[in-house]
Amino acid sequence: MMALLQQSDLDANRKPIFVIVMGVSGSGKSTIGKLLADALGIHFLDGDQLHSTSNLDKMRSGVSLDDTDRLTWLQSISQKMNEAAIKAISNCATDKRFGIVVGCSALKAKYRKILRGFCLNYDPTSTPSNDSIENTRNVHILFLKGSFEELKVRVEARSGHFMPSSLLQNQLDTLEEPTEDEQIDNEKRVRGKLVTSSIKSDPKNIVSSFLKVVSYDSTPK
Repeated sequence: MMALLQQSDLDANRKPIFVIVMGVSGSGKSTIGKLLADALGIHFLDGDQLHSTSNLDKMRSGVSLDDTDRLTWLQSISQKMNEAAIKAISNCATDKRFGIVVGCSALKAKYRKILRGFCLNYDPTSTPSNDSIENTRNVHILFLKGSFEELKVRVEARSGHFMPSSLLQNQLDTLEEPTEDEQIDNEKRVRGKLVTSSIKSDPKNIVSSFLKVVSYDSTPK
């Protein structure tokens, strides 16, 4: 069973950094996510790596995933974020910065609630206990936004990717763009910041602008 962290532990020690780089297929989540993780000196996780074989097969065949398909996947990503929090507390005496940058489509608000640690599943009442790891996470969201035409060019230029271009419009139709009020949890705490960037911007500029908004420098302390 996963050990629990007290909120006071995080107050007394270095807090880990959590960032979700989100957007539909072709928005540049991996490119931006890796650049951002390198700038912060923390780990990058491509959320697609945690998809089940059945999910990957479904998408390869041109069938979009539904909420049921995505739930275990989202919970797996959340678990990786929990592990990053535990690692941060275990190494609080060092000068190294800890945390994780995750590339994940995070298309719906209820998906992002799980990733932020506000809920354990789609039930809005499934809130973590006050002393749980999830309840300590402040998750920043970097939303990469682009038009269908811009994204289609990118998706069609890729080779060997499991996501066919035929699913792009479905993703855009499913997408619920993140809003500032999503960052507020059930206890009215603001947990993280939201930054929206155009995919037309230079990747390095996207990263530097994000770092300014969330007040992180690019040299791990």
